[in-house]
Amino acid sequence: MVGQLAIIRPVGRLLLAALAAVVCSPPSASQEPTPPRQVTPLPLGPAGQPTAASLVRAQADYAQALALQQANHPGCVDYFYAAISASWMALNSSASAAPSQSFDPQAWSIYHDSLARLILEGQQHGRLDPRRGLVIDTASGQLMIPARYFGFSWKPEDFHQVAVVGDYRTERPRHIYRRPGLGGPLIVVRYQNGTGGFLRAQHPFAATAVLRPTLHSAEAAGFQPAGIPPDAGPSLDFCDSVTIRQVPLAGMQLDLAADTTAPFAVVANQAEQIKFRDLLLPGSSTNPAQLFFVEPYRPGRIPVVFIHGLLSEPSTWLDPVNDLRAVPQVAERFQFWGFRYPTATSLLDSAAVLREQLQLAVATVAPLGNDPALRQIVLVGHSMGGLVSKLQVTSSGSLIWSRVANRPLETIVADEGIKARLRRDTQRPRCRPGTPRSTAIPRRFRRCSTFSASTTPTTKPRWGNNKPRRSLALQASPAAPGTGLLAHERQWRCQS
Repeated sequence: MVGQLAIIRPVGRLLLAALAAVVCSPPSASQEPTPPRQVTPLPLGPAGQPTAASLVRAQADYAQALALQQANHPGCVDYFYAAISASWMALNSSASAAPSQSFDPQAWSIYHDSLARLILEGQQHGRLDPRRGLVIDTASGQLMIPARYFGFSWKPEDFHQVAVVGDYRTERPRHIYRRPGLGGPLIVVRYQNGTGGFLRAQHPFAATAVLRPTLHSAEAAGFQPAGIPPDAGPSLDFCDSVTIRQVPLAGMQLDLAADTTAPFAVVANQAEQIKFRDLLLPGSSTNPAQLFFVEPYRPGRIPVVFIHGLLSEPSTWLDPVNDLRAVPQVAERFQFWGFRYPTATSLLDSAAVLREQLQLAVATVAPLGNDPALRQIVLVGHSMGGLVSKLQVTSSGSLIWSRVANRPLETIVADEGIKARLRRDTQRPRCRPGTPRSTAIPRRFRRCSTFSASTTPTTKPRWGNNKPRRSLALQASPAAPGTGLLAHERQWRCQS
């Protein structure tokens, strides 16, 4: 169905309840993704039916490109582009001849497999730079195909490397959100030298590539979405897999192919192993506390900050973040951040660092303070992370200091730097308007199952050896067709 994912969308029930409360309130990879599988040259078409000349040319160019690719010859890039051009013309021709029928399956297969191989070979032979475009050698000289970017909060210079998403299996995240359609799903990797900002040094994100050799006249005359303007020349379009869901072809709107889980599978595969010395020895961690964004800040979207617990690290939250971003109504309203901290460090010190970094993030992304979404920040903490988040929304005054000392802090003889740190950790100011909201998830719920918007359960609870005394299950009333998940947050009811 247009605009829907191929599988049921599960999200964490406690998290959705917290996000729904914000919406209703008034404003104040065990394996890395693998390259595409090898395919055999496609047949000329069904027996007894004429084959379009453009499809015959696409098949011939595709076969030649495969032979050059096997020989590791850079000319395979040119022939893959030729196969894409001919199959693109065949797709437009078949759609124009029979608008009510589906596209020619052979032209569809040649286009997408050639696109995936062109992206891989283009980078290997230095012909494709995702930050600029694609270079094709033709009989009349080199053809420069510019890259265009739609729907991203990322900048073109962030596209350092792209990898084609193939078939893969992963233990984390547990659910793979993949949408069939036009284009090739990609993992884009942004590299950063040194530290700074709120993005990881090696940061993967999802995108979809659509190579348009030329826009058909029927397409140019048809409806164009606001996100993708028409263009008479060839282009390599990179589309955000979350925000862009449809693209034009032959005067029609087609679903954009997407795989929003693949970047999280890469993060899970590269997650650092927890070092027990970082948990037992304060100050031994080489990774200081750090607030980071899943993607660059999007104005108008409420930040949801996930805070891990003891003996844990941020990849703990891959499943809920992966599930939540797959729900369009959630992804359009919220954006997701994470906070990493060495759990051997003082709880008060970690809480103070989080508060400072939240204030720095707000001042950085909205220096004028004109974004109301930053006054509705949601904190989601697990176990110790729940305590860290709770310290962001409560005022201690001098209570903490009075419990550990028998005299006022001002009378202590110590270095001013030490006194400033003690004051920061123990004498927290009162909450101001716009203080983040906090949601703590108890430890006994860490293995709690997810739920879906379907009336039929799809996942049974997996409690392990820590079954709670009272299990909670959320049941959804049937939703009307075309309505969003958050539109029915008041219909969720709790059952024992």
